Amino acid sequence: RQVQISAACVAVEQQMRLLGCSGVEDKLQDCVPETISFFLKSGVTIWMLTGDKRETAVNIAQAANLVGSGDKVIHLDAGGDVQ
Repeated sequence: RQVQISAACVAVEQQMRLLGCSGVEDKLQDCVPETISFFLKSGVTIWMLTGDKRETAVNIAQAANLVGSGDKVIHLDAGGDVQ
């Protein structure tokens, strides 16, 4: 499993540099969707890592404007499945 996770990270994390990290807990705070949209339009790559159930995580990502209807979403589950 660890080998598969490492291989997925190597395949996805190409020419990336971590600039910052932030956490959002429970409900969205004021201006979160607008702020995320601003960063995405500015070319900032954003990853969402969560311990929530998949449906909850997808709903939060949509509410925060982190993903749009045409965006590709990759789910990595603790069971090791990549979808």
